Amino acid sequence: FNMLAVSTKAPLTVKQWAHLDVTYDGSSKAAGVHLYLDGKPLPLNVVQDNLTMDALPPISHGFFDEYTGFSFGTRFQEAGPVGSAIDEFRMFDRALTPIEVAYLHEGRQAVSQALQADRASLSGQLAHLLAIRDPAAIQARQALDMARKQENEVATSIPQMLVYEDLKTPRPTYLLYRGEWDSRREQVPLQAPTQLFAWSDKYPRTRLGLMQWVFDPKNPLTARVFVNRLWLMNFGTGLVPTQDDFGSQGIMPTYLHLVDYLALKFIDSGWNIKQMQKMIVMSATYRQSSLATPAQRVADPQNDLLARGPRFRMSYRQIRDSALVDAGILDTTIGGPSTYPYQPAGIVRGYPQPNVMPDWEQHRRTVYSFIKRNGMNPQLQLLDAADPTVSIGKLGISNTPMQALLLLNGPQYQEAYRMMATEALHYSSDPAKQLAHVFRLARRHYPDAAQMAVMTAFYNQQLQRYQSDPRAAGQLVNVGVEPVDTSVSVVKLAALTDVATVIMNSPDSYFIQ
Repeated sequence: FNMLAVSTKAPLTVKQWAHLDVTYDGSSKAAGVHLYLDGKPLPLNVVQDNLTMDALPPISHGFFDEYTGFSFGTRFQEAGPVGSAIDEFRMFDRALTPIEVAYLHEGRQAVSQALQADRASLSGQLAHLLAIRDPAAIQARQALDMARKQENEVATSIPQMLVYEDLKTPRPTYLLYRGEWDSRREQVPLQAPTQLFAWSDKYPRTRLGLMQWVFDPKNPLTARVFVNRLWLMNFGTGLVPTQDDFGSQGIMPTYLHLVDYLALKFIDSGWNIKQMQKMIVMSATYRQSSLATPAQRVADPQNDLLARGPRFRMSYRQIRDSALVDAGILDTTIGGPSTYPYQPAGIVRGYPQPNVMPDWEQHRRTVYSFIKRNGMNPQLQLLDAADPTVSIGKLGISNTPMQALLLLNGPQYQEAYRMMATEALHYSSDPAKQLAHVFRLARRHYPDAAQMAVMTAFYNQQLQRYQSDPRAAGQLVNVGVEPVDTSVSVVKLAALTDVATVIMNSPDSYFIQ
């Protein structure tokens, strides 16, 4: 962690008042931190000595980085020691010298005793106190503070992330008798499971060695597992249906040789994911029609024989991103900080509302959405977003009434449907062409005669409704951060928005096929 932390070598005496002093010289070093007990310095252990950024948290919309001020005796969301209390508190604008700390505790008597015990050391501290008020020293100190502030600003602007580091002294691990933690048997060596693939002495017994073992071309598992997940991504199910279990309890692949072939091609390509994806989606198997005859559905309902193209419901990220793409408002910027998509107020403390953020943040790809482990965004949770506290091999994909309510009424989707309708109104002045354009935005093909008849009838019905109730039309289109286009009729926009909503919530719109 980017912080300074020290602890005293000996604990404080309980049930006894103590005079504690903490000084810090602003050097960003643990050596600049000193603790005193009853006016006397305490020996310290350095816990963390890695402060390279500003001590204040960055300004963002996060939940754990707001600056709550100086605190003593407690930490963020942690209570202080039970039965403890603070009787008096003082704060100074500079680091005090040892003699000043002693004076705070015992007054003049401490200074007299110090003069008798170590006059040479005390004279140096007194000289330091005189230098503090010297104009040249004040100017030098201000220049040092300014240089440190500029250095902190540069360091703080550089994004940082947590990286694991191997322990200097590896922690021993043991086999446990019947799983009991206090019944140790022989020590387990630092290596991967040799039942899968033999460990080589050329690997260092560290995380680096584990990575080399995992990606060794002779490892029988890594490439097969990954190409199976790529197949799952494109076909909705893997060649090995139990994608999270390649062990003895997993299901054997229908096409064993195909799994082997793809794994070998993946390794030979230098683990090139894009090349493998291209091979799969350009294959004749993937490019087949998703339509199935009644005979095919009876003979092969799960498409195990791959006699037709894939058809499966999108995942939660794909559903949200698909709506934004169809509406033409998806922000395609690559990289950047997390964003905070629409979420009802009051679910998570400090979650920013749309009106305090730039509009484009509501339209970033879902992969950039902020996820709080104990406060999932309901929009994502309803669409089967994975529990962030566990590791899974496959996302659950379902189609429930609650999802239908979200996709019909959620602000993220109502806004997207309105933008599709706006695009159609600008596309043509002919209502038939407008309806066909909305359909094509959602489905990527033109509607047939039966579909056009249903859309036309519904559009005319909604048009009459909003003509008699313009206020309802205004309420419908004024959802979301994207401004309403004032150059089009609000009544027509509302009616066409309802048509877009129906099309997008019919069986084929949020499916991959």
